[in-house]
Amino acid sequence: MERKDLVQLRYSWQPYLGFGQQLDLDKDAFVYQQQEEGKGFYYLYKGIVMNSIISTDGTEQAINYITEGMLFGEPGIYHEPYITNARAVRSSVVYYFSDFAYNEICDAFPDARLVFTKALLFKLRTMAEIVTFMNGNIEQKIAHYTIKLDHEIGEAIPFTQTNFAEFLGISRKSVSQVINKWRREGIINVDGDVLEVKDRQRLKEIRTLTTNFDYNIDYLLSLHQVFVKKRL
Repeated sequence: MERKDLVQLRYSWQPYLGFGQQLDLDKDAFVYQQQEEGKGFYYLYKGIVMNSIISTDGTEQAINYITEGMLFGEPGIYHEPYITNARAVRSSVVYYFSDFAYNEICDAFPDARLVFTKALLFKLRTMAEIVTFMNGNIEQKIAHYTIKLDHEIGEAIPFTQTNFAEFLGISRKSVSQVINKWRREGIINVDGDVLEVKDRQRLKEIRTLTTNFDYNIDYLLSLHQVFVKKRL
C-alpha cells in the first residue's frame, strides 16, 4: 500500500468532528473490547491506538496500529460486535460517532458518505495485502509488516519481537534473526521498544522479491457492499 493512499485519507473526517463526542484516554485505556456490542465508530485525533486480539490464554496479539487522522471501528456503526480490541498505546484523544451522528453528518454533508466508504475500502485493501503475503517467505512477511507500520505510524514504530511474531504467525527466533540481520545492514535501527526504518528502498526490494500485488477491485467492491449496504 502506497503512502499516498494513507495521506489522502488522513484527516479527511476532521471537518465533521463537531458532530462527535471527544474522549480523552490514558495510556493503555480501551476504546472498545472484542465481542463488545458495536455502538458506533471513532476518529483518532491525537496519539496512537492499537487494534489487538486477546487469545483464550489471555495473550494480547497486535493486529495493526491506528494513527492520527484515521477512522477505526467502522463496522460498529451497524451494532455488530467488535472483533478486536482498541487500546491507546499512549495518551490519546478520540472522537466517538454514533449511527445517529453519522446520519446527521451525511444529511448535512453528502460527501461525508464517500469519505466513510473510502475508509472502509482502505481497510479491505489492507486485508488483501495481508492475504497476499501469507505465502511469502519470512523476510518478506516481516518487511511488509514493517513497511505497513512505517506508513501508518512514521519514525517511531512500537516494536517487540513477540508482537511481530504473533501478528505474522512465525517464531520469535525468526523475527530476531531477520531484525538483527537488518540492523547489521543498516536497514533499520532498534532502540528499546522503538524501531526506526533507515533504508525504505531496501525494505521495498526485500518485500517485492517474488510477490506481485494484484488487487481484484471487483472483489473488494463486493466486500465493501457487505459493509455499507445498510447506509446506501
